[in-house]
Amino acid sequence: MLSSSPRPSADHLSFTLATSKQRAQALAHARKRLEPQLPNFSDAQWESMFNTYAPALSVEHQTGAVTLADDALLPFANWVHLHQDTENDVSLYGHEAYYLARNLVSYAQEASDLVAADPELTKPESIGVMRALFQRLSVGNVVAERVYHACQKPDERAR
Repeated sequence: MLSSSPRPSADHLSFTLATSKQRAQALAHARKRLEPQLPNFSDAQWESMFNTYAPALSVEHQTGAVTLADDALLPFANWVHLHQDTENDVSLYGHEAYYLARNLVSYAQEASDLVAADPELTKPESIGVMRALFQRLSVGNVVAERVYHACQKPDERAR
């Protein structure tokens, strides 16, 4: 599975400063770690996704090997998963995805029921239900924020 292990003997390397050889070495490492969970991509697709995502890289002090930084592996895997076109895949998010989907389905059903019962939304009880729904939506969701940021490319996270 995709677990992070600390690498105290490695330095981060910006993707933009890496040479094409270093990028290719890091891509090979990432692909080796991720391909079992994310099969069915061609070499060109892996390269395109890696270059588009432009993750942080690590350089090992002792060997000089260039790999995907441990803290970038899971976010890159999630981002790749979003671009996978195969059906019946198991999400890499697990419980977080289920939690978010359950909330979204619940909110949508509640809104649908409300509009079905009062298409003009003029009944006093409809206004109360709408207020409650808007309040739940306006508070935000920590899990949604975490998943959202995990799926962004690194340069989009800085914004």
